[in-house]
Formats: sequence, C-alpha cells, structure tokens
Amino acid sequence: MAPQRGEVYYCEIPKRETQGHEQYGDRPWLIVSANYIHTDLEIVIAVPLTSQDKPNPKHRIDIPDSDKINEPGTNGWNGKTVALTEQMRVLDLTRFGTRIKVGHIKPIGLAKVEAGILHVLSLSP
Repeated sequence: MAPQRGEVYYCEIPKRETQGHEQYGDRPWLIVSANYIHTDLEIVIAVPLTSQDKPNPKHRIDIPDSDKINEPGTNGWNGKTVALTEQMRVLDLTRFGTRIKVGHIKPIGLAKVEAGILHVLSLSP
C-alpha cells in the first residue's frame, strides 16, 4: 500500500543526489500530497523533518509531540521536530522500499504544515 497523506516515513536521500542546501541523509519525511497522486503517479510530495531549531516561524513549523501519533511497534518520531516546508520535494515511491511507517500527524499539525507550505509558495489560504 502506498504512503498516505499525513503519514511519516524515514527515507534516505544520498548526499551525492543533492546540491547546495538541499536536505540529504536518512530522516523522517511527512507525506503532504493527495493520496491519488501516490497510486496514479507512484510519487509523493513530502516535507523533510529535522530535530534542529531553525529560526523562521512562518515556514519552519514546530510539530509538538501532542500533534504526533507513533506507529505501534516502532521507535516513532518523538522529541523536537521541525517541518522544513521550504525543502518540500517530490519522491518516487521506490525510495521508500521496505521502509515502515513510523507514525502520522494529527489534523491540527498537518494544518500548521499546510500553512507553512502556503507561505513558502506565496499562496493564500
């Protein structure tokens, strides 16, 4: 089954596949695209998550533990989490391979991330 909107998966982006300030490494990614994209095109649009404090509250969105739901049987994604909405990226489903879902975000948290995406793209809500 393809990832679903609002779910969090670890995905590794090798450094050699990035340029400049693009995010790389093995990190959690929040799926933000509509579910039909995942099955029709076999891609997702996702936002990388970090544990680093990054100043700019308009597009770097804090996700408190109260907005997270961990997947049973995994280590989840607890602790400081910031969504880097300015680093949103298209990822092919093959990047997820055998990766397991570590959790998902509550609707209130997803709404905060969406607001950050709207800001980055200069779109009105």
